[in-house]
Amino acid sequence: MARPEHDETKLPKYAQNELKRLRHDLARAKRTLSAGPEDSNTFADPYMDRRPLGKDEVIEFVLGPGTDNKIRVCVEGDSINLSGGTALQIEARASNAFSIRIKPWLA
Repeated sequence: MARPEHDETKLPKYAQNELKRLRHDLARAKRTLSAGPEDSNTFADPYMDRRPLGKDEVIEFVLGPGTDNKIRVCVEGDSINLSGGTALQIEARASNAFSIRIKPWLA
């Protein structure tokens, strides 16, 4: 809803039409992104704008500078595999949640 100080009805018709077109294009793009591949089992931002990424995609998280500060996650069959550029440390957070962090090699 337009705020009073941004009343679009006061704009020229060509500007109103362009705004309408842009909103339509944005809505279509969001629908396209949320549809994704039909067999997708990997999703970005599953709690908000669920976006399918494809089937058995490998996701890489970069946790800081350097080549070893990466964690890769992928689905293989009925399991999820994780690997890192160096040792990984797993910390329980709850019975259904845990944290994974990079653990530097000891010198």
